[in-house]
Amino acid sequence: MNLRVRVVHCGDRHWYADIDDADDPQPDDPFWYVDNCRSQTQALQTACAELRLLSGRMVRGDHLDRVLEVPEYRSDDSRAGVWLGDACPGQYLHGR
Repeated sequence: MNLRVRVVHCGDRHWYADIDDADDPQPDDPFWYVDNCRSQTQALQTACAELRLLSGRMVRGDHLDRVLEVPEYRSDDSRAGVWLGDACPGQYLHGR
């Protein structure tokens, strides 16, 4: 698997980042994402920190769940997030 970080500008002071398999033809269910970052730098730093953690898990042979595979993080509209830190004010979601 080849993990990659994607950072998207969604409007004034609104940045989104996710981590997915670079070979995935449909980037609609990443392994991790964060939303509502206030800057590109904040989104990228947050994503790179998580990428280091996910890469370490891959090296150990752990299975990486996609966001929608983790039942307690899903909702009826598939947009629910669990805030797990102070990286960006907004949604922050990842599989285990």
